[in-house]
Amino acid sequence: MHPPLFQPARWLALAGLALALAGLGPRCGAMVTELADGLTYVRIRDLDTEPAPAARSAMVLDFRGTRATAGAIERLAPLLEVRTQGAMRLVLLDPATSPAILERLKTASPQVLTLGATVEGLRVDIPVATPAANDQLARDAIDAGKPPGELLEARREKRRYDEAAMVRDHANGLPLPDAPPDTTDPAPTSPTPSTPAAKPEPKAPPPLQDTVLQRAIHIHQALRALKKV
Repeated sequence: MHPPLFQPARWLALAGLALALAGLGPRCGAMVTELADGLTYVRIRDLDTEPAPAARSAMVLDFRGTRATAGAIERLAPLLEVRTQGAMRLVLLDPATSPAILERLKTASPQVLTLGATVEGLRVDIPVATPAANDQLARDAIDAGKPPGELLEARREKRRYDEAAMVRDHANGLPLPDAPPDTTDPAPTSPTPSTPAAKPEPKAPPPLQDTVLQRAIHIHQALRALKKV
């Protein structure tokens, strides 16, 4: 006697396996990316299910929206320990970060700096003036698989007034300008015959940038320039 073609128990088991695999998302572990100047970026979405990677000297720990139970918090200990000379941690947070992680960071060492978009109720060491909606979009893009480097501003050949210069000027008691001065000569203009004004074309939306991550990188670059890391 042949078994029936349709076996409910077997199909239910296969469906359950498919759903379980689908729930894993595009990746099963933490995202680890090497940025410039020896800085390592680590993105953990769920501390209970994603094993923490090995600690490096200089790290950006992206805990924006990270879920964690109280029992999993101790897994952060190796990442938050800063024992070697010049080591540092730049931790990215947002209002959706697990309260257990926020509580653990209160006892972190001074070499652990927290950053986040300027949002009411979120207390960080370095608030970043960027809309919370943009920060959410950047976080979602990374979780969808976009490399963090593609969300950073293009590297300029020469920065007239970088983060390191700001730190040096501040240490010397000099006022910090709101924006870098533009010392380039204006392009010469020539009179043009009067013509009807052309209808301006609609501007394309600017590319999505992760401003909080960008600020963390600038801080690391400034500390390197000052021989602090």
